[in-house]
Amino acid sequence: MKKLIFYCFLCISLGTYAQQKYEREYRIPASEVPQKALDFIDSFDVTKKVKWYQEQGLNETSVEAKFKLLGSKYSIEFSDDGKLQDIERKIPLKELPESIKQAIALDLKERYDAYAIEKIQVQYTGEPEFLLMWRGFHNFPEYSMATAVAGIEYGYEIIIRARTKNKVQLFEFQFDKKGQKITQKEIITRDTDILKF
Repeated sequence: MKKLIFYCFLCISLGTYAQQKYEREYRIPASEVPQKALDFIDSFDVTKKVKWYQEQGLNETSVEAKFKLLGSKYSIEFSDDGKLQDIERKIPLKELPESIKQAIALDLKERYDAYAIEKIQVQYTGEPEFLLMWRGFHNFPEYSMATAVAGIEYGYEIIIRARTKNKVQLFEFQFDKKGQKITQKEIITRDTDILKF
């Protein structure tokens, strides 16, 4: 009986654990960055200074490059061995297509008494060669980008501060390019763990 109770508790704990996200970021020198990641950034023709970060999550670590390009803030994430994972570009709310904005607002209003959007990023994934081709199209509206360069997928990562049952929490949502929710995670962090640039 004790084993059954422990097993049920473990399943519940793991279910809750899967809905949470913890990140800790800290600066690292370029000398600690995998060569494959350095080569990709060199090919991306970044003209401003690149800041490198090690990011520790609950189950994995990654390396992230942060920089500005033509007025936009970017972060490019790599695995520990330098494999490209995604490119993110920070955008203002007004840059979201109206249909996407409405779909996301509807989803969030159903969940929370009140919420505020802290950050919106467009997240691009695909093979490195396609993403390198795309860099010349980065000022195009997001919804036309799929026709600009084939082989690239994109969606939206949104960080919100929300009130539920008189408690304020921080959440990360992933939405696809049509505004459909893919994932929702509660962010577990201290204020000093995530560095803003």
